[in-house]
Amino acid sequence: MRIFVTGQCSLHWGRLEYGNIGNYYVTETLFRELHRVFPGAEIVTTFQMTEEFKTRENVKIVPMELFYGWKDDDLDIALKEYGIAQTFNATQLVCSTPYIEETLKSDLIVDFSGDSVTQR
Repeated sequence: MRIFVTGQCSLHWGRLEYGNIGNYYVTETLFRELHRVFPGAEIVTTFQMTEEFKTRENVKIVPMELFYGWKDDDLDIALKEYGIAQTFNATQLVCSTPYIEETLKSDLIVDFSGDSVTQR
């Protein structure tokens, strides 16, 4: 089994561990619980954690640029991926991106984007 953990949560290397302690406590527990509930699963993340965390929590880290790289064309890529997803939902996958490939390789995707607001 392959689990992909992604989301907009302190993306810079080490920032989640050393600058956003509240989210870190939840993140560390999340990875440990995923290993407990899904023993033997490969866990892959876009979170840019330290080598120490990566080794200790047995996670694979993919380059942040697959998700968000602070590049001039990030919005263009996001719009392209949105269009690809809409077409895939209606018919079939007609093209892809590295981020879409990571999601398609996964059996479970956890979007860990932090707080959300629900409107009624």
